[in-house]
Order: sequence, then structure tokens, then C-alpha cells
Amino acid sequence: MFLAFITVMDDGLELALGVHAATNIFGATLFTYEGSVLQTDSLFITHQIDPSMMTFTFLIAALTFIVICKYKYNWPQWNYIFTKTYTLNKY
Repeated sequence: MFLAFITVMDDGLELALGVHAATNIFGATLFTYEGSVLQTDSLFITHQIDPSMMTFTFLIAALTFIVICKYKYNWPQWNYIFTKTYTLNKY
């Protein structure tokens, strides 16, 4: 939902694709844990996973990123998502 929100507010996929690529590279090269799907040689290995702390950290980082992008790219108000109308081209 975070990447979908970014896509709608930015009117393009580029920013969401960049965020997704950056998190994948970050996750594959810096941090890993023993039960990870991607078994890569990372700089740090953790042995305990705290899902509530991971969720809290993600929410804070996502909100910070959204606020920064809102001012950097001059995004419209938040209600833009609900008021935007989409039209399909009929050929």
C-alpha cells in the first residue's frame, strides 16, 4: 500500500520502483537473518527478529519518506487520492 500510495501521488511508477530496488539492495547487502529467503553474504546477521519493532520502524520510515517527497515534488493534498478520476481511452 505504501508503494501504491507513492505511485498515485507521483503519477508515475519511477519513484516506487526506485524505493523497491533500494530496499531490496539494502536488505540483500547489509542485513540478513538465518531464515531469510535471500541467503546472501551480508555485513550484519541478526539472530532475533522482532516483528512489532520492524513494523514500527517501517511505518516511521515510510511516513518520513512521504513527507519529504510531498515537499520535494510538491504533491497535492492527501485527499487527492479519493478525488482523482480515471478515464480509459476507448479505441
